[in-house]
Amino acid sequence: MRSLLFAALSLMSPAGAADAEAPHPHQGVLERYANPPVPVSLTAAEEAQIRTDKPVFKQIDNGTSGRGAAVFVVNAPPERVWQTIRSFEKYPDWIDAVDACEVYDVRGDHVYARFVLKKFGMEITYFIDHTWAAEDGWVTWTLDYSRTSDFDDSVGMWRVSALPEDPQRSKVEYSVDLYVTAYVPGFVRSFVVEQGIKDATKWVKARSE
Repeated sequence: MRSLLFAALSLMSPAGAADAEAPHPHQGVLERYANPPVPVSLTAAEEAQIRTDKPVFKQIDNGTSGRGAAVFVVNAPPERVWQTIRSFEKYPDWIDAVDACEVYDVRGDHVYARFVLKKFGMEITYFIDHTWAAEDGWVTWTLDYSRTSDFDDSVGMWRVSALPEDPQRSKVEYSVDLYVTAYVPGFVRSFVVEQGIKDATKWVKARSE
């Protein structure tokens, strides 16, 4: 069965719709995160859990889109965590599915980055417009709609704050919502959301600490 799956995936064409010279077909279909984004809601038990170095994962799957979130504690101050998150050029070394990542423009508080994912025999390229407000403890993003991405839409956010009881430790919140096109199978979207929120707890924590 596994060999048949890989054989089928090997016949799939790459996403192939991405185009840095052409605008995206729309200006967003997913609900954007507020600026600043609303904190991820945790119960008292979940707040206690993250302080024992056990992340909390939350996810809502809507079939073609899915909003996932991870909340975890990093044993480093917020400024070091933000330095890690901003190191886009190192993502290919730190994140398994990321084949390439580079910043192609910075305008005011907007940081634009190109991502290339390679997974399941597919190459998926997309362009992200980050609204960078790390000094206020948050970053949100949407697609860069001036370019065509292989994902139909993607929005997300980071929130980083010092723990009240220990400013040298940080509470990190990561959330992402993704909508796929006909070029990208639904199981790839599920992987990106589900695995992405789990991976975030690992690479951000490891590289910051």
